[in-house]
Amino acid sequence: MHIRQQRLLRLERGITRGAAVAEAWLATRYAVVGGLAGLLYLVLAIVLERTAHIGPQAASALALTAAAAFAYVGHHTITFSADGRHGHYAPRFLTLALAAYGVSYLLIRLLVETHTAPYMIAALLVAVANAAISYLCNRLLVFRPALAARESGIYEPERRR
Repeated sequence: MHIRQQRLLRLERGITRGAAVAEAWLATRYAVVGGLAGLLYLVLAIVLERTAHIGPQAASALALTAAAAFAYVGHHTITFSADGRHGHYAPRFLTLALAAYGVSYLLIRLLVETHTAPYMIAALLVAVANAAISYLCNRLLVFRPALAARESGIYEPERRR
């Protein structure tokens, strides 16, 4: 193998490692923000259902609304370091949140109302399902322009004053 080919191979490996490290940090930030949003959902859903004496679907919907708002702000600013174009990102995120409502509704209805699982287990399953689906959708659809700009080197986060 020629020296030039060896250098190119090392460069390609370095770029691959760099991309892998960047993706790992992105996934870590997503897990922290999403984990906090999931915890917020779980606590609110259970507290509302138990203490406010509202139905399990209403409790789940209210908890998901609060968690979605928290997650949007966290992912926009921390996870994806998106620019301030809320008019671009928020509708996409809202669509994703509505899909999460659909998943939540179906799982709660299927598991709780058919007496397959207690509400706390169903709420935990909703949190896990929404976390997995949301990561993929946020990464590939909602905040993709922010990531593409950052990866190309043309994006510089605004400095806070």
